Amino acid sequence: LGLRTDNTVVSWGYNGHGELGNSSTAERNTPVLVKDVGGTGTLSNVIDISGGLYHSAALKNDGTVYTWGYNNAGQLGDGTTNSSLRPQRVISPAGVEFKKIVASNENSPTSTCALSLS
Repeated sequence: LGLRTDNTVVSWGYNGHGELGNSSTAERNTPVLVKDVGGTGTLSNVIDISGGLYHSAALKNDGTVYTWGYNNAGQLGDGTTNSSLRPQRVISPAGVEFKKIVASNENSPTSTCALSLS
């Protein structure tokens, strides 16, 4: 994953579970833009990113978190165990804005952590 200076996200590499967030499962050897929730635009206003083993996460400047990829244990935080080929908004408690995200990989491939300092 890469965070660009215009606060959009690019991804490349393995994509068997949609972890590139470009509405596809095709592997890419060059960066592609991560789509928005609707799949027609680009995920924007991102201030932090994290890549897990088979899923990815992005924190936007409004404190919301978006995740995509493999979701066998609910690691996307969207209330389902359905994998996603593009970003989905994480369900957070009312009034909570996140400040930092971490998507786990080798040691705990089914975890995502979002920290709130409010």
